[in-house]
Amino acid sequence: MTRFYAPEYLADLEDSWTGRPGTPGELPWLPYPSEEFNALMVWVRIHAQVNATYFELGAGIGTKVLMAQQGGFRASGVEICELYAAKARQLGAAVQLGDVRSERTLEQVALSDVVYMNHPLADRLEEFKLEQAVQARLRPGAILVTVRSANPPHGSPWSVLCQLREGDLAVRKDSGR
Repeated sequence: MTRFYAPEYLADLEDSWTGRPGTPGELPWLPYPSEEFNALMVWVRIHAQVNATYFELGAGIGTKVLMAQQGGFRASGVEICELYAAKARQLGAAVQLGDVRSERTLEQVALSDVVYMNHPLADRLEEFKLEQAVQARLRPGAILVTVRSANPPHGSPWSVLCQLREGDLAVRKDSGR
């Protein structure tokens, strides 16, 4: 049975976990503001197919996975920090322990209808490479929601669905690259 959480509860939970130390060498969890995430997801829902899959890279404690699930997506994510992933699963979010840079994760990206990432890596160059790999693996028609991006997609083959500011946007991949 899927649990439902009020948006205010999830926002308060994010606040209480923000900045907690996680995996050494990686960023502490810094969730994207829920109101802004929901604004992007309104546009995603308009353009996504019914019963679409949502996959999050660097899911933290799973609050955005839960929000996507409550919004009608078949939602899951991957998180490198064991403490964060365990909390996500405790809340009922389908978050697996793993590295966002792994081949297994990139295979999941290729299968997903919607991919969300919020700057999951501490090293800016590694982040840039990850974003390039994710953009390359997305299939035509898939939607990328990326915030605090080191390498926001632009130009062909991307159609902007919603942009809140530079680096915070939802785009659809229109053709293979």
